[in-house]
Amino acid sequence: MLNKEEQQLPLFEFDKANIDVHATNYKVEQESPFSKYIVYVDESGDHSLQSIDPNYPIFVLAFCVFHKRHYSEAIVSALEKFKFNHFGHDQVVLHENEIRKEKGVFNIFRSKEEKYDFLNQLTEIIEYSNFILISC
Repeated sequence: MLNKEEQQLPLFEFDKANIDVHATNYKVEQESPFSKYIVYVDESGDHSLQSIDPNYPIFVLAFCVFHKRHYSEAIVSALEKFKFNHFGHDQVVLHENEIRKEKGVFNIFRSKEEKYDFLNQLTEIIEYSNFILISC
C-alpha cells in the first residue's frame, strides 16, 4: 500500500525549498474532514448571448486548484509581500483589466518600465505557484 506522500499528485508535491526559512513549522494534521485543495473560480468575457462584443467575442470560465498547504505557506506570503511593496497594504484585489488600463489603485506607474517591473514580479509569483488551471 502507498503512503500518503506517494498518493499525492506529483503537481502538488510539497517542496520545502518554496517556503521561507523563517516560516513556522506546523505538523501535518492527521485526517481532516476538509479538502486538501482550494479552488478559485473566475470568468472572462460576457456570458450574455444577446449582445456579443465583436472585439472580445469569448466567454471563459477558469478554475485554479491549489493544494492548501502550498497555497497557505508559499503563495499567500508571496502575494502579501508583493502587495505591501507596491501599495503599502494587502487589501488590493489584482484585476487584470484594472492593471492593464491602469484604473483605480493601479494608476501608480510613473513609467512603462515601472509597470513592466510590476507585471514581471507578478508573473514570477504566478510561475512559482504550483496549481492546476482548468478552463472552458
